[in-house]
Amino acid sequence: MSVTRSSADLKWSLPERTGGAPITNYVVEKRDARRKGWQAVDTTVKELTYTVSPLNEGSLYVFRVAAENSVGVGEFCELKDSVMAKDNFSAPGPPYALSVFGISKRYVDLQWEEPKNDGGRPILKYSLEKKEKLGTRWVKCGKTSGPDCKYRVTDVIEGTEVQFQVSAENEGGTGHPSEPTEILTIEDPT
Repeated sequence: MSVTRSSADLKWSLPERTGGAPITNYVVEKRDARRKGWQAVDTTVKELTYTVSPLNEGSLYVFRVAAENSVGVGEFCELKDSVMAKDNFSAPGPPYALSVFGISKRYVDLQWEEPKNDGGRPILKYSLEKKEKLGTRWVKCGKTSGPDCKYRVTDVIEGTEVQFQVSAENEGGTGHPSEPTEILTIEDPT
């Protein structure tokens, strides 16, 4: 069984006894652990797996499944423990070794190493930010289209002094930024 903040993937086995008639479907029910009443989720399940959704993030749930045949619905098999609807992954750690491998008055080419910790989900993309030498806040200046560890920032102004940082994104969110680059002057190499 796997659980996220909004769904739970259930799996079960065929019952040992079918009551003399073939199984036509399964009945899946859920119950908020703080309440007594069961709620039908789906009464027409044909497979031995089912994804229950939506769930309320942070709530505790119990699930149960019963087989049905032409005679009726059999005994429910109930999950022993309640489960919390929450993600078992997080935002990734910071990328590292951010460096400049090309600079001109129109762009800065940056590269970095992927985070040592991906948070339990694949990196989807990276966000880049810049800060002017005398500035106090970081401003978004680009996003990779995928998990590539390099990017050409074209949102630069000739003659300014800036530094850059990069953050990784996955299904769990945006992680902490890398260490920033040194302060760079946006100019053609001499």
